[in-house]
Amino acid sequence: MSELFEEIRSLRSRTASDIPKIVSLVSSAFCEIIALKPKSVPITHLGREYFILECRVGSTLRRTRPCRQDLVDLDQVLFKKNTRQAFRGTWAPNLALSLERFVYTSQQILSCYLDIFHPSAARKVVGTVFESLMACALNRASDLSVGSGTVKIPKTGATIRLDLGIRRGETLVLLVATKTSTRERLSQPFVQKYIVDRALENPPKSILVVIGDVQRVGDTNVQHTFTAGQFKLYWEYLTPMDGVYYIDVPPQAETEKFGGHVKRLNELFSSDLRGMILEGGN
Repeated sequence: MSELFEEIRSLRSRTASDIPKIVSLVSSAFCEIIALKPKSVPITHLGREYFILECRVGSTLRRTRPCRQDLVDLDQVLFKKNTRQAFRGTWAPNLALSLERFVYTSQQILSCYLDIFHPSAARKVVGTVFESLMACALNRASDLSVGSGTVKIPKTGATIRLDLGIRRGETLVLLVATKTSTRERLSQPFVQKYIVDRALENPPKSILVVIGDVQRVGDTNVQHTFTAGQFKLYWEYLTPMDGVYYIDVPPQAETEKFGGHVKRLNELFSSDLRGMILEGGN
């Protein structure tokens, strides 16, 4: 169990070639969780179906973060089948939903494992896991190099670092901020884009990718923590992002007055990414 934890904590994927290792980690996490015979607790909130897993580790009752029922494969056979589909052959836009499902299932299973077996470390590790999974997925969908999103600000000696950066040759064309949720961290990607756009003559595109803004409340309930008012203020008065993508889009962001600023992650993979990497850094 401790060996699996160390492997998850050290995950630093940057290319689609890391898929066998990721599948192995997710499968091992599946097995560790299933061995405890967890109870799945269904939760309905704002028209969304979620579940949390509940089980005992020794004498301690542990509960996981909520998972959205229709976006996750809580079955190893289905997970491996979907992963093969997402990563087999030449990339095509019709694989975007499978790629999104791979990211969400991998993220949630590994996160649930941490919630159960290493809860004190979960908050620190899950963000790194998501960054690695997104790097892997972006490499698959773009076939371009994915590394850190470090930008040197001219005449200052300062740097700005976003989680990921995609390069077309030597040119940085896309900056990607990855967040497990935006609670208390929504301003950061807007501020960073504001600076980069004004400091560089040919700035790269900047996007934000989020798993979802839903969290467990008490033992058997959830709430959405997306701050729609702040988002709209940042978008209008600071700077609009070149794209904001969620796997589990907050209900508040799906209203007509929100203007379609927030999209599902699969739309980045199927259509938006190609345009961004061709235009960015020109």
